[in-house]
Amino acid sequence: MLEQPLRTAGLGGAMAAWRTAIGAAHVRDEAELLETAAATTFATDNPPLAIISPADTAGVSACVKVAARFGVPLYPISRGKNWGLGGRVPSGGPAALLDLSRMDGILDYDATLGTLTLEPGVTFRQVYEFLTRQSSPFWLAPIGGSDYSSVMGNALERGEGIGPLGERSNHVAGLEVVTADGEIIRTGFSRFDGARTAALSRNGVGPSLDGLFAQSNLGVVTRMSVWLGKQPVHQTRFRCRFASPAALAKGLDALRELHHQRVLTDCGFTVWNLYKYLALQGRYPWARTGGATPFRLVARGEPEPSFCGGHLHAGSEAIGAASREALELALAPHCDDLKFEVIDAAMRVADPSLDCAFPNPVNLRTAYWRMRDVAAGPDPERDRCGIVWLCPAFPFDGAVVAAAMQKLAEIGFAHKLEAHVGLSAMSPRLTHAYVSLMYDRTVAGEDERAMACHDAMLEWLMEQGLPPYRLGIHSMRVLGTRDGPFERLLRGLRSHLDPQGILAPGRYVD
Repeated sequence: MLEQPLRTAGLGGAMAAWRTAIGAAHVRDEAELLETAAATTFATDNPPLAIISPADTAGVSACVKVAARFGVPLYPISRGKNWGLGGRVPSGGPAALLDLSRMDGILDYDATLGTLTLEPGVTFRQVYEFLTRQSSPFWLAPIGGSDYSSVMGNALERGEGIGPLGERSNHVAGLEVVTADGEIIRTGFSRFDGARTAALSRNGVGPSLDGLFAQSNLGVVTRMSVWLGKQPVHQTRFRCRFASPAALAKGLDALRELHHQRVLTDCGFTVWNLYKYLALQGRYPWARTGGATPFRLVARGEPEPSFCGGHLHAGSEAIGAASREALELALAPHCDDLKFEVIDAAMRVADPSLDCAFPNPVNLRTAYWRMRDVAAGPDPERDRCGIVWLCPAFPFDGAVVAAAMQKLAEIGFAHKLEAHVGLSAMSPRLTHAYVSLMYDRTVAGEDERAMACHDAMLEWLMEQGLPPYRLGIHSMRVLGTRDGPFERLLRGLRSHLDPQGILAPGRYVD
């Protein structure tokens, strides 16, 4: 990687050229603006150099060409709301932010086949409102975080949604990508002009390139088609509690078998440990603990349960009833407080949050778990909430998952933090976990404590053969230490596609 002075020496020339290319109003470097963009939910030291906001693919191509000509790195962002993983902060040293939020068009909607073609700035809230106006029979699996997050950004980072087709990166097609030399390529069938199947197949004909641009810095994606799920005819919500880790292990095995039998869908349920569940309900119990941290129920001799919730989607009331019976028969022996609720159309009208498609940002409450005097708002960065995320993948084996959740909790307690752990099933074989460390950044030393906890967790996971499925800018170094055939192939591709290393240095691919 080039030395930092050489990487920024051409900034003045680049700024002038960007202003000519896309307009001075969309190339900004005011100190206050850059300071805000440099703030995320943990300590970082990679400040943005400028913020460049093109309006279309041609503008992106022009900006990338300027960056290559002057040797100034670009760090693409869609909406920059991946809180806990880095926000808008560059991952590999100072870079100009290529802010794609102005590109917020929904370009095509197929009401028969259920596809949506969109740009990087399109948000989950925007898609929900669009489909609602269309009285669409389709829906997009919502995100657990901010409803103003980018659909495309979430898909490219392999984030998961809630409900069918929730493993979003496996249900997109027809990418349009700007490479580091400014060339525009299209993947799958979309490389054929007028192809009526452009949005319908990930592979097209010949080698498939789509995967090269997920979790990578090999190009800037400016368009993609997203596959939508069909609204269920019958929807039943279920909830239950696992009283102990042993019960959780058996319950997960039962859920796996239900998933194999297609009673449950991919991303059809979530599991939370106690602290994730408590953070969804309210704040840290400062009065109960006398201000001491961490809060640990098990140390007080109280049970430490886990919680599960999900939906059964069915094509008829009879199928829904049969699915409920199968789930109750398999799960009830291992859990308590198992409850079912049929969600009908009248209930969804009265309370839109009951709609499985509703982009409910309820999980943002958890960001404020340790914040004493700050109202829970929509902006954890502004409110100095500490959030560090870690995203391990586990085999869908109850004993393995329960033991890992226990160990991660113990590592958290050793660092005086509660590990908030959630779990979602990508298939009957694989689960994704999301471990959140929540703290108050205004408290001296907490940034360092949280990162030390993250590092200890990551080290243990790697030792156990459980690498993460998604990395934040604070975790990228786990890839930088590797130099096998896979890594050498990726670096070779990057050296060919981006010989100057202009696009997002240090992000997944060196």
